[in-house]
This record gives sequence, structure tokens and C-alpha cells, in this order.
Amino acid sequence: MKTLLPLLLAGMLGSASANAQDSVSFTIRFLPQTVYTETINQRYDMHIDFDSSSQEIQDKIKESGAPVSSRQLSSRLGCTITTARPGPTGHIPVVMDITDTDSLTHRLLGLKAYGKLIPDGLPQYDSVECPNGDTAMRSSFLKMANTLSTQIPLPNAKLAIGGSYTQVVPIKIPIGPMAAGINEKITYTLKNVTGGIAHFTLTIMLDMNATSDALPFPIQGGGDGTGTMEYDTLQNFITNMRMDYDMRVRVAQEGMIMHLAIHAGMLTTARISPAGGR
Repeated sequence: MKTLLPLLLAGMLGSASANAQDSVSFTIRFLPQTVYTETINQRYDMHIDFDSSSQEIQDKIKESGAPVSSRQLSSRLGCTITTARPGPTGHIPVVMDITDTDSLTHRLLGLKAYGKLIPDGLPQYDSVECPNGDTAMRSSFLKMANTLSTQIPLPNAKLAIGGSYTQVVPIKIPIGPMAAGINEKITYTLKNVTGGIAHFTLTIMLDMNATSDALPFPIQGGGDGTGTMEYDTLQNFITNMRMDYDMRVRVAQEGMIMHLAIHAGMLTTARISPAGGR
């Protein structure tokens, strides 16, 4: 036994080492005949104040009591994306249903979008039904969804523990009642893999030196944040992602300067199941 025990221990340790997962193929992919049930919760805490490069306007701001406003916004959106068998051209039919909303997103409840999924890509939609929306809203939804699906690059990287992948994503953030376009750079760093779930930490950098389509004047600013993510290595899909970040924006128009500070948070969860409940 004294001679066999070291051999047995060596064999057990060798087996455990061989079975340990020390790398991941990080690839987001929709599978055919699958239902993706997603919930997105977002919150924004915004603080706005004003000043000016003009002494005259500064004096008027002081006389008026230096207007300052704070606002909190939150939204919840639940949807299912259902994929079918690939068609003759290789494209996979896809249907998206908005199944859960709150007071901020209630007009989207019941929306149903039809399209196709290009292999190794995101859905492209060509028609929308929405009981609470008019033609303009349906057209706006199609434009936004399809613009994002063509602009967001899907990751395709082999990562070892400690390795990173960087993705640049165009997003929109609220500026009062409007939205401003910015770029969001996210670096995903693989921390460990347990039970087929890869755990990542996220580092977020925001570039807000841009001109919004919704605003006729430039926006200057930046931001940063952190987050965590869980990635299902068997389903090739993100099942849990949490992000928190701070943004600082300066908007100047006709001598008036607006300073906007935003603390934002987002939690996205996804459940994956076979279509038809099989």
C-alpha cells in the first residue's frame, strides 16, 4: 500500500487536472428551435444643473435660483425570442414577443416582430405587430432593432483564465426626454469556469464626444463602470449580466451650459429552453 498510495494520488490529481476547464470559446450564437426568455431591468439616476461661459447669463442663472433638477427613471422589459428550423437558404426564422413591461415601456406590451436569423448573427426583423403602437412607432422599432443588430459585433474568441476580449457597442442614453448616441467599450475578462458556466468581470468605458441625432448640438463627456457576467458554454449564450456605470456629460448651446451626471445600472437575465417545451 505504501508504494501504491502515491501512484493512486498522482492518478487522481492528474485526472482532476485533465478535467479542469482552463479556457473558453466565447462565442454568442442563437441556436435553431430554441426559446430565449430574457428580462432587462434598467435604472437611471440623473442630476442636471446649469452654468454659462457668459457672465451675464451666469448672473441670470443665480438670480433665478440656479435651476437644478434630479430625476430617477427605471424600466423593465421582458421578451421571448423563438427560433425555428433553418430554411432552404440557411436562414433561421425568428419571432420576438414582448411579454412584460412597466409604466415606462407599456406601449411595447404585446409587440411581435418577425424576421430571420443569419447564421452566427443577430436577428434581422422585417415586420412588426403592436396593439399599442402606431405606424411611426413600429417603423422606429424596426429601424432601431436592425441598426443595433448590424452594428454590434458578436464575440468569437478563445480565452484562457485571465484572458480578455474587448467589444465596442453603440448605445443610446436618455438626455431628458431625448436620447443621445454614444459608444460603449466593454472588456470581458474570464475569471473562472464552473459547471459549464464561465464567470467574467466587465470593465466599461464610455465615449460621449458625439452629436446626437435627437439633439442639434454636440455632447461632450465620458464615463466608466464595472460589471459581472455569466456565460453558458454549452448554449453559447449570456445568461446573466449586471452593469453599473457613471456618466458625466457637458452640453453647451448659445452660451448656456448644462452639466448632466448619470448613474446607471442594468441587469439582464436569460433562460434558454427547446422550442415547444421539449
